[in-house]
Amino acid sequence: MSGEIEKHLDKLLDKRDYKPITKKAYKNWLIKLHNYYPNKKLSQITFQEIEKYIKQLITRKKGTYDTIRQLTYACNFLYNDILNKNYKFYKIKLPSLDRKEKDYLTQEEILILLDYIQNKKHKAIIATIYSCYLELNELLNLKLKDINSKKGILKVYSNSTNSSRDCILSDSLLEIFKEYYNSLVTKPQLYLFEGQKVGAKYSGTSLRKFLNKYVTECEIQKDITPTSLRMSGIKHLTELGTPLYTILKSLGMNDLKTYENYNKFCYENYKISFSPLDKIIVKPKLNDFELFDIENLVFKVKDKELKNYLKEAIACLRVGALKAGVIFIWTAGIRLIQYRIIENYQLKEINKELKTIYPKAKDIKTINDFSFIKDDFTIQLSSRLGLYDKNQKNELINSCLGLRNKCGHPSNYNPQPNKVKSYIEDMMEMIFY
Repeated sequence: MSGEIEKHLDKLLDKRDYKPITKKAYKNWLIKLHNYYPNKKLSQITFQEIEKYIKQLITRKKGTYDTIRQLTYACNFLYNDILNKNYKFYKIKLPSLDRKEKDYLTQEEILILLDYIQNKKHKAIIATIYSCYLELNELLNLKLKDINSKKGILKVYSNSTNSSRDCILSDSLLEIFKEYYNSLVTKPQLYLFEGQKVGAKYSGTSLRKFLNKYVTECEIQKDITPTSLRMSGIKHLTELGTPLYTILKSLGMNDLKTYENYNKFCYENYKISFSPLDKIIVKPKLNDFELFDIENLVFKVKDKELKNYLKEAIACLRVGALKAGVIFIWTAGIRLIQYRIIENYQLKEINKELKTIYPKAKDIKTINDFSFIKDDFTIQLSSRLGLYDKNQKNELINSCLGLRNKCGHPSNYNPQPNKVKSYIEDMMEMIFY
């Protein structure tokens, strides 16, 4: 008998454009309801009997807010949409929503976590979930053939929606993939991430264990799961200006309730507290493409001080504070030059060349002594030591340092985006790479 009911429900559900996971859940709930009233046909169960079934689930603590809501949706499908019973399911009182606040990582914590992880496979797994905001099953199902490095795309297949989507394969993630693959003695044969057995998927249990281990060791006081990483990626996209609707549409999420839940998570209790008339700000700003190189650099820089300067620069450039962005990039660059001088040359040689261009200079003993040396003298010193040729020295002093000084002194000067873009390209080419 139950087999016939199951086939009948399958037939009804197949006519609806529901996700496979939704169809399965509806069918399971309706079969459970029928089993609770085995002497009645499923179509003959009354609203009062459904209400009684729900109450006993709640009393026995087998029904949470989410499960009871799903049950009412399943019943609404059958009794109202199919059988036209017009049952008042909206009157059913759901259990209290005792939902723990979702933990997520800040972008700073993501960087700390990725910098800390030495295991190339573990690092690649965590970076992939976050970068492409994947569900756990999507991550575990990834295959080598799903990587298209030429187009910069990662093909992702979902069990829950029985569909696929293209995710952006960033240069940063691709570099992490290469490091992971080259570190392996035994290469994966089918899946991107395989377990101890060649050709077998990586274990979700193992993933959760090492993620929890790294979060604890990084002293991040949060309950972080693979879902937390995914949610963090989505939240950060909204913080970077991507509309939530656009993100969820790309994930195949079109349900209004889903949108409301994500909206609450991403924007928390955000309220409109001002009029646009009070916030008229017209500023030039660089687009994301022009910021890509410097954003990518943040993942490669290991020194915390330099990394912080670059992150400050990116934050300024994103909102159009171009002068501040120029200053932070220069500060990071000149600090990197100082490091290279200290690391590559003897103090005796450094001070000899320094006195040639600045006789009154105090001897350099540590990197902090450069604070007494003007930036143009530091660049001249680096050139005399052989770090830069004459043309590079002149370009750094006249063009790059020149723009930095214009931006650093009080004036009405506002650099044009193209000027800042050219400045970033010069700094990246001559200092950071």
